[in-house]
Amino acid sequence: MSSSFYQRFIRTYTLFQRGNLTARYIVGLSLLAVLSISLHLTVQYNLSFQEQGLKTLMKARDHSQRGVRIKKELFMLQTIPSTEKTKLAFTEFKKHFEIFTEEALDLWVINGEYNLQEIFEKTEPGDVFTISEIFFSLSKNISDIESLLETDKSKATGLILRSTEQIDNYLRLADEELDSFDSEYSQNLQEFRNYEVVILLVTLLTLVFEAFYIFRPALIKMEEAQKARSDFFSRIGHEIRNPMNSILGMTTLLEEQKVNKLQKEYLFRLRKSAEGLLSFLNNVIEHAGIEQGKVQLSEDSVNIKDLLDEMSSLFFYDLGRKKLGFFITILGEFPTEFTTDYIKLKYILVNLLNNAIKFTESGKIDLELSFEKEGQKINIKLSDTGIGIEKDKVESVFESFTQADSSVRRKYGGTGLGLSIVREYLDLLNGSIQVESELNLGTSFSVQLPVSKPKKLNLFKIKKFQNLYILDDEYLLKWVERNLGFDSKMTTIKKSGINDLAKSSLGSQPILLLPSSSYLDKIDLSLFSKVYLFEFTSQSFPEKIETIFPAISWNMNESVSFDQEKPLLKPIHKIGKKVLVCDDSEENRIVLSTFLKDYYVSVTTAQSGKECIELLDKNFFDYVFLDIQMPELDGLQVIELAQQNPNFKKMKFIAFTAHNSQREKNEMSRLGFSDLLEKPTDKMKVRLLLEKIDNEIKNIEFPSDLEAKIKARILKKRPEFVKQKLEQLSMIKKLGDYSHDDVRTFGHQLKGVASHYDLDELAELGAKLEESSDNESVKLLLKQIEDILLMSQKDPQ
Repeated sequence: MSSSFYQRFIRTYTLFQRGNLTARYIVGLSLLAVLSISLHLTVQYNLSFQEQGLKTLMKARDHSQRGVRIKKELFMLQTIPSTEKTKLAFTEFKKHFEIFTEEALDLWVINGEYNLQEIFEKTEPGDVFTISEIFFSLSKNISDIESLLETDKSKATGLILRSTEQIDNYLRLADEELDSFDSEYSQNLQEFRNYEVVILLVTLLTLVFEAFYIFRPALIKMEEAQKARSDFFSRIGHEIRNPMNSILGMTTLLEEQKVNKLQKEYLFRLRKSAEGLLSFLNNVIEHAGIEQGKVQLSEDSVNIKDLLDEMSSLFFYDLGRKKLGFFITILGEFPTEFTTDYIKLKYILVNLLNNAIKFTESGKIDLELSFEKEGQKINIKLSDTGIGIEKDKVESVFESFTQADSSVRRKYGGTGLGLSIVREYLDLLNGSIQVESELNLGTSFSVQLPVSKPKKLNLFKIKKFQNLYILDDEYLLKWVERNLGFDSKMTTIKKSGINDLAKSSLGSQPILLLPSSSYLDKIDLSLFSKVYLFEFTSQSFPEKIETIFPAISWNMNESVSFDQEKPLLKPIHKIGKKVLVCDDSEENRIVLSTFLKDYYVSVTTAQSGKECIELLDKNFFDYVFLDIQMPELDGLQVIELAQQNPNFKKMKFIAFTAHNSQREKNEMSRLGFSDLLEKPTDKMKVRLLLEKIDNEIKNIEFPSDLEAKIKARILKKRPEFVKQKLEQLSMIKKLGDYSHDDVRTFGHQLKGVASHYDLDELAELGAKLEESSDNESVKLLLKQIEDILLMSQKDPQ
């Protein structure tokens, strides 16, 4: 046991010498704990001592007063003429004397001196007795008085007088004991106070010592460890973003292929999972950057309409999947443009909106904005009808790696970093954030953010309507009331009276606002000139019905309805420029070069910095996409060598990298990179970058929506096509002659037409059927064709 303790002690001491934070923390905390406990015990003992002393003093004073009373009662016994009354009075006196005895034994009298009674009887008068001896002599006399009251009252009277004298002596000695106790008590009290002062001084000196010689070296090591951790996150971020670029890029390429609905669903889930992992990674890296103080602010011009439209487009699917209402209101005059850090503001809004959607299963999300002219601040309030937060856990949501409840993390996931980063960003921007929440009712986040250079103050209201009818829905009605222009007239329709609408009562060109498509079947749409449906839906409606999502004034004013996200159209003609993509990852080269081939005639790839330099020496490239972190020659070394090329100034170098800190961006710009394409990338990022660096992209001709419309019309007829082919197949099976020409014709038709309906597998089987002559093979092919047709019938899309 002692050997084990000694080994642990030596181990702790060794770690302490090395500057180990844990060991130093344990030693420092142990010293403080010992001193704190000593001080606490001293103070507690002192307080206990004071309390006991005060009780003793109070008890001694009460005891003395009781002694005076029983002396009086004893003396009065000799004045009572009746023996019976004397006995009664003595009985009452004896009760009081018993209480007096208990107090005396507790205060001054020593229990062990009961055996002195024999000595008292033999002692000569004039001798000095102790207080205990006097008390026990008094007790003996009181006992004798009780028996003498019946036998010899005159002798009892003499004994009473003697006892009263003993009481006087006892009280005199008790006062002397009390004075002695008081003096000793005061002396001890002062000593305890001195101990407290000494321990307090030692504690303060220990704190100073620990601060300079224990914690300061440990904190230095901790800061170094924190820096190493941040560097690690930065490196690991690059290592993860590279394969993530491949995953997302390949997913995009697969989505452009002809896939069935189930495959589309798998690809969609793959993309969402990858984006979730990327979001997690970005949060961790951003948090590490904030801890290390690497986050820098920028001043960007922000267009409020573009910002909110972008926010909305990011969450269309998630909002629609949960059937949540999304209402955006801009109160009062608000600047169309203002200046702040766009990336930080976007992150704040994205994170708050993402949390609101994540923790809200039904109801609505309400985003409210206002502007303070005097302080030049924008106020953002985001409210939801979600699960809410317990009051005692509200503030903890801003702590790193913390969520209100462990069960929340298990059910909803997340790192617990988002809101922590939001508050850090707002601190950097001199803003603030508050949260109000009620469990199971919802949460509201309020953000105040100072901005500069506000421009074009506008009232963002719904355009003028003279005959506007709104179904009595709590959320929609509230939004309309806050956004409706002053000249508009609004009428509320009760849900119970929706079937009783009469054309004559609606006025000219009535407009109807509905919260959901579920009410369409209950309304005679011919009564209205226009119907606005505030719901995310991919359904097709007649022209007079327009979907508005999210609910924001300009979506209604500009008649903007949401269509499902469409893939970017490829240009009709490619640009005759040469592009070089250099990356040591084959997957990254495939993804980026495939994206670029939509726009440029020539796209060349290089797998190393050395190969890139060789290609640049032999060829001219208009654009060079260059990975930064590569073996042998990295991107920074490549561009330095490329500067010796006479055509360097005519070429544009774009960093294709996962390194995206502001410091790294500044270094890349200094070395000559024209721009940066962050990993992971996607088609939209590539298009936006090309529009920024290549003026020809802005003027390039893209196909109209005609082809897409034709394709959509064909796909609408797919159920009819499937039904027709199933009928043909049924006729062939009834004939039972698998060598008949009808079988070959059926296969030929499938081969030529099925692909138009995105049934490529069916087209391949049709080609095989057309060429097959073996009856057994024909039977098998027909069975496979039938399975696909039946599956398509169940899943028409």
